[in-house]
Formats: sequence, C-alpha cells, structure tokens
Amino acid sequence: MYSAAISKTRLPVARALASRNVRAFIATPMRERTEESQAAVAERARKSRPVSPNLGIYQPQMSWVLSGLHRNTGVLVAGGAYLYAAAFGLAPMFGLDLSSATAAAAVASLPTPVLLGTKALIAGSLSFHCFNGIRHLWWDTGRSVSNQGVFKTGYAVIAATTLATGYLTFF
Repeated sequence: MYSAAISKTRLPVARALASRNVRAFIATPMRERTEESQAAVAERARKSRPVSPNLGIYQPQMSWVLSGLHRNTGVLVAGGAYLYAAAFGLAPMFGLDLSSATAAAAVASLPTPVLLGTKALIAGSLSFHCFNGIRHLWWDTGRSVSNQGVFKTGYAVIAATTLATGYLTFF
C-alpha cells in the first residue's frame, strides 16, 4: 500500500524507496537540558553575533554608499537651513543681528582655508543632494533602473557634484 502510492509519483527518491520497500526514518536522540544550560547556550550565541547593522562585512557598493550619502546630505542641508531659520527668527528676541550685511561681514572675516572648507562642505552637500534627487526622480519614471543604469547615473551624479562643488567653492 505504501510502496504503491509512492511509486506512482515521479520523484526519483520516492521511486528508489518504493522499489526497495525501505522507509527512511531519521531520529535524533533526546537530550535533557536544564534552564542553566539553555541560558548558557543563548548567552554564547548572543555574544558571538555581530552588532547590527554590521556594514564592515559588506563590500562597499555604489548603490548603498550613494543612498547613505543622500540621506546624510539631506539631513545636513535641511538641518542647517532649519537652524539658521530658527536663529534668524529668534535673534531679535535675544538682541542679535543676523541681517545679510552682518552675515556677509562674518563670513568675510573667516580665514581663507576655513572659508573654502565651509563653502566646499555646503556646496558639496547641496550639489550632491540636488543631483542625486534628480537621479531618484529619473528612476521614478522607470528609466535607468537596471544595474548598468544605476552605475551610469551614479557616476553622472558624482561627476556633476564634483564640477558644481568646485565651481561654487572657488567662484
């Protein structure tokens, strides 16, 4: 009865078992575990697991590196704008002058390396976030969503960001 039902199937393993009238049965012996041993096993397993997210085990790929940079530059650009807007709104309450003339004079008084570094940081963050946002809008239309398209648009974003950052920093 058992072998006749199995032999009707088309699985090679089932046919082999049916032809020999052998039933496969695998059993593992039962071990009794106490609460202490289960806790010790769980503690050992917890200690050997990596902390998540563990990015150190992954090879950096353009897709997730640019995605992380897009998020970070968005926080930097938006955070800076919100902080300046809040400071500008609260400045009269504290007797501070944050007019355009005062801001321009403060920036002009910075040493050249600090000025160029600050301009490069702001220009690079703003440029990258802008160009990568355009890249995401391009993807939303269904274009360049293949691996080759992701790399092409990624390199285009990096090139455009480099050119725009250089221009905005030095001119």
